[in-house]
Amino acid sequence: MRNRGLWYKEWLGIRWFALVIFILFLGGIFWGIFNDVNRWHETVDYYDSDAFAEMQKESKDDYMTAEDINNSLTVVYLVQPNYEPFINPAYVDSTNFVFYFPYSLFFLFIKIAVFGLGLFLVLFERFTRGNRLMATLPYKRSRVMAVRLIITSSVITMSFLISVGLGLLYINQSIDPDFIQWDVSRLLLLLGSSWLSYLLLFLSAIVIGLAIASPLAGVLIGMGTIFVPNVLITSIDKLFLMKANHLATIQEMKSIIPLEDCINIFAPFNMQSDSAFVPLFYGVLALSLTVLAILMYKYQAIEKNGQLFAFDWIKWVVYGGFSISTALAITNLIDGNYTKGLQMNTYFVIAGLIAVVLFIAIAVIVKRLMAYFQMAKTS
Repeated sequence: MRNRGLWYKEWLGIRWFALVIFILFLGGIFWGIFNDVNRWHETVDYYDSDAFAEMQKESKDDYMTAEDINNSLTVVYLVQPNYEPFINPAYVDSTNFVFYFPYSLFFLFIKIAVFGLGLFLVLFERFTRGNRLMATLPYKRSRVMAVRLIITSSVITMSFLISVGLGLLYINQSIDPDFIQWDVSRLLLLLGSSWLSYLLLFLSAIVIGLAIASPLAGVLIGMGTIFVPNVLITSIDKLFLMKANHLATIQEMKSIIPLEDCINIFAPFNMQSDSAFVPLFYGVLALSLTVLAILMYKYQAIEKNGQLFAFDWIKWVVYGGFSISTALAITNLIDGNYTKGLQMNTYFVIAGLIAVVLFIAIAVIVKRLMAYFQMAKTS
């Protein structure tokens, strides 16, 4: 294999982080599914218990028919959709078995570790001897980043596939086959979008680390970026309701759910729609971020290390992104505290004015306080 030394060097740089990522994936996904399956067995034991039989005799409101019991034990979705239009009609009135592993603390740690890995690979390298050593190695910078992305993406992919594979295997071996009724197409879409979501978390952190040459500012901007999709989704919901005079039903809002899935790129196992366009969009976006990361790494200047922005044009993206997202968040709060809700024109006027003020303010503040966000590179 060509450039074996480069591949070996990059692997040595992340091998311990790769082990942590793998362990977190096992804990967040496989162990979470393991606990959910145990809960399924506990539910079966409860239905067979005298306490449940007594409750069935005494309570008319909570009485469960045989069909209700069977439905509550039936595995249909790995993650239950939150919106009724996307739920199998047979399980709308009688809920099927629900997995809760995506809501565990371990699952949150996976996202933090994947994002942190992206920042670690580029953002903090600038302040070590490794950055100076890399500049002297006989490898093209674009090749260095390509190898780095291939190795780390492979670690994330293998960790995801092994954890999900073990989890699904355990489900199919531990639960009575009569109660397994997978919605296969939705399961495949969910797994594909979730895998790509983890890659987008990682690649977004890489791009942020390359764009922001200061560790402190890079971490702060990275943390803020994670919340941008939630702000946009809330704004879309509010605008749709405004268009319908705040009378839209869940069924009518079904049309915007695929769009919101496309925006919600940092939320693995949270796809609500059944649109194949969502993972396709994720894939195109992941490929675009990969190319962008390689180009940014190739053309970044070592002299920019320690400065706030690695490229001059980045500041306009940061100013614009911060002002627009913050303006939308503030306007959403204003709309939520207004009994009748804002009209669409009023919403845009308020958001626009706040965005302009914030853009000017952040530009002035950063210019005056830039030195506080910059760091000198260590030798």
